[in-house]
Amino acid sequence: MKFEIHRYPLTILEGHLDTFGHVNNAKYLEILEEARWDFITSRGFGLKKIQESGKGPIILEIKMKFLKEIKVRQNIIISESQTISMDRLVATLRQHILNEAGEVMFEAESCIWILRYASAQIDSSYRRMATGHRNYEVSFSFSVES
Repeated sequence: MKFEIHRYPLTILEGHLDTFGHVNNAKYLEILEEARWDFITSRGFGLKKIQESGKGPIILEIKMKFLKEIKVRQNIIISESQTISMDRLVATLRQHILNEAGEVMFEAESCIWILRYASAQIDSSYRRMATGHRNYEVSFSFSVES
């Protein structure tokens, strides 16, 4: 099942950069998180709803691909679409960072499990159940086009 694409605009600032003037790898995760919160909040499932229900998303896995360099003061759009596996309450969220011309600069795929916080703790058994018994890991790949 696919949902409407969510778009979150952002300007890359100096605080996003590492000492080499590139967007720091850790900042990509922060940018994705900011866009995910905007995505779920705009659909009525923000922090207040999560706290009231005691149920919310847990990120179990993120795969990231760095395709093109993103530069300081560049305007980008984080574009998100979601595919849900209803049998295990696991969602796969695909996020792309696009430049102003619509070119894909970066892509990520996150495995997200909807968890009832009050009745569960995250341990390896939950991770295995939610990810179909895959090993829990974060993997990175890097390629640059000239």
